[in-house]
Amino acid sequence: MMRSKQGGGAMMDLGCHPMYIASWLLGKPKRITCMFHYFTHRAVEDNAQCSIEFVNNAVALVETSLVTFKTPSALEIYGTEGTLMISDDTVRVISKKLDVPFSVWERQKNKEARRTNDKH
Repeated sequence: MMRSKQGGGAMMDLGCHPMYIASWLLGKPKRITCMFHYFTHRAVEDNAQCSIEFVNNAVALVETSLVTFKTPSALEIYGTEGTLMISDDTVRVISKKLDVPFSVWERQKNKEARRTNDKH
């Protein structure tokens, strides 16, 4: 994000998006605890982390930064039935519902590449 377009700091400018996704997936927040850091001495924070506890006892951890270098976007969801990890264009999933051994992660990026290669 360009400095001239920043106005609210890391959490307001960027962190609002994962916070919205967390609420959309997990419901109504019960408690939010955040830490804000000012590494570059701007008027607003340039790094922030929030822990969000939801009414259904789920927990979300949200981190956002204006100072990290080329950090990939990532979403990780851990549950009792499986795990979903998305980072840029790679999707990994393991689940009790999938008919694969626990040590095997399904990788969407690799599956798509194999399908493309199989067509040629």
